[in-house]
Amino acid sequence: MNTTSAKHLSFRRETLALLLVSLLATTVSLSSPAAAGERLT
Repeated sequence: MNTTSAKHLSFRRETLALLLVSLLATTVSLSSPAAAGERLT
């Protein structure tokens, strides 16, 4: 039962980190559309 709880906590942490990275990437893309365009192509 303890391992399941730890696994769930790890999953939440990974999800939070992924969300944070996504938000950061969005902010960078909005602040510099030219750089975002270069990255897409």
